[in-house]
Amino acid sequence: MQDTSSYTRFLFFCISVFSAILISSAAKAQDTCASSVFFVQGVEVAVQAESGEAARQQATDQGRDQAWAILKNRLLISNQAADGDDPEFTIDDFIDYTRIDEETVLANRYQGRFDYCFDRLRVRDYFKAKGLHHAEWLPGKMLILPIWNDANLPRLWRKPNPWFEAWKNRLESHDGLVRMMLTQSLLAERSIKVSDLLQEDRATIAQIAMMEKVERVVIAVLTPEQIGSAFRLSMTAKLYRKDGSFMSDLYEITDFDTPASNIPVAVTALADDMARGVESVWRRANQINLDDAGVLMLRIPAASIAEWSQQIKVLEALPPIDRLEVVQLTSSGGVVRLHLAGSMTALTNALEQHQLKIEDQRERKEVPLTLVSLSSPSS
Repeated sequence: MQDTSSYTRFLFFCISVFSAILISSAAKAQDTCASSVFFVQGVEVAVQAESGEAARQQATDQGRDQAWAILKNRLLISNQAADGDDPEFTIDDFIDYTRIDEETVLANRYQGRFDYCFDRLRVRDYFKAKGLHHAEWLPGKMLILPIWNDANLPRLWRKPNPWFEAWKNRLESHDGLVRMMLTQSLLAERSIKVSDLLQEDRATIAQIAMMEKVERVVIAVLTPEQIGSAFRLSMTAKLYRKDGSFMSDLYEITDFDTPASNIPVAVTALADDMARGVESVWRRANQINLDDAGVLMLRIPAASIAEWSQQIKVLEALPPIDRLEVVQLTSSGGVVRLHLAGSMTALTNALEQHQLKIEDQRERKEVPLTLVSLSSPSS
């Protein structure tokens, strides 16, 4: 008589090997999520249960719950009450597809890594039904330059720089809308003078932005001053465009006292606070609001059907635009009616990523607002 437990273990071993082959193929599949903001990648789960199938079901449920929590943390405006169990909705209602990147099935254990694509419109409708405010527009990449200015000897790449290390650790777990990053290029480290960054030299800022292929640059200067056995920390952070021009003051703190032994903890707290602040400001400025949507008439110049179609495609994909209606078509373009789901600030930010802007051309009295390239001279 065949040993049932041995047979079961052998069966699960075969399933595991076969699954690994399928997963390898699936990982190469060109599954694409309609919106990268609603794509949650690399959710890892490991569950032990009375059987491999039971463990797999529990892991599937856990992975789905984790992915939903990650998505809400990424999109929702902060300080909103978390929703509990809701009989009207299930998380499966919002998922477009799930992809298994990797899995291991044993007799009483399951371990896997999953990707989840959430349906943008269904999630939007849920947030609206629950009165939850969110943002969903990804800005261009933002380069963080954490300069440790100790005794007027500024360090960025050269160690020791606890301020740089704090940001490095912070960004490893960052999963928000603002894609903050540290320098990746050795060329930048070798060719950029930290002293020029401290002096806010526009050409230097533009150069490093070009090297790192970012839209924004943040120069965050932290100055430690030793006072007895403790240190007093002061920090300023300023935001610049990719051409090196100044945008705004981003963050400032003065007279933050800490024991010398506590500096790593203190600078980590500062990096966390600043990163959360950047995320919060961006989400609030680009908030989606379907209940208080405005309507905008916009003229779109186009020299060809292809150019017209491309501009319409860009507009339809922008989160601050709920829907678009074509009002008029002419040989030189057309007019559309935009039903907004966000503020004009949010729309401006979204258009900027496509090198576009809305310009008030008052000589065209019928529809003065016109979509133009950022490189176009102002009227």
